[in-house]
Amino acid sequence: LLEAYNMYSRISSNVYLLSLGDTCFNDADSSVATRFASLPFKHIFLLGGNHTSGIKQMVLENKLPDNVTLLAENIPMHVKKGIIVNLSHYPPADFATGTYGALCGHCHGALAALNAGNSELGRVFDCGVENALKLKGTVYFTLDECINYLQEKHPINREERYLK
Repeated sequence: LLEAYNMYSRISSNVYLLSLGDTCFNDADSSVATRFASLPFKHIFLLGGNHTSGIKQMVLENKLPDNVTLLAENIPMHVKKGIIVNLSHYPPADFATGTYGALCGHCHGALAALNAGNSELGRVFDCGVENALKLKGTVYFTLDECINYLQEKHPINREERYLK
């Protein structure tokens, strides 16, 4: 993974990386978290996910690098005028805060309803590494690519969904 990101180092020094979890897995000595923090991005924002012991250890020991910010789970992000996307490690069952859709990870491309072209769960897209590798042969999606995938999906009428 580090090699794949380093291939983009010529552009990434001016780019922010947003990781939706499973970044550091259960690395008790935090060495993976330290290597992840060394990626050549302007700043790295992390959602913890369910594999966070390396990051948690760094936070507890006040060793989280200055270029890394640990974010809360399930947060809305204002992308541009009129578009708010919900960010979560876990696929949301309902994303009232996301006026446009939701981006998640966690499922590692294994839940078809979250993949490109499937609107079974509405505008929710798994933007994890596995889907990026499958759909475009890289380890990441740009935010614009994620928004485009969300646009291809059909929103769910929340009232109809809960009345069924």
